[in-house]
Amino acid sequence: MRLTTGLSEADRHLTQLAASRIPPAAGRLLSAVEEAAERSKLWCGAAVVMTAFGGRRGQ
Repeated sequence: MRLTTGLSEADRHLTQLAASRIPPAAGRLLSAVEEAAERSKLWCGAAVVMTAFGGRRGQ
């Protein structure tokens, strides 16, 4: 149990360190993409693009 707590803390620290290096504009863009992906809009859009422009393989 203690090892798990240590790993969780290390993971949290590394995640915060990585997030602090992302420029604010890129962070906002990534947040918008993440939100779209969570609500399936991004995947539906990708399916439409593949169907429209992917030829026989995309369909």
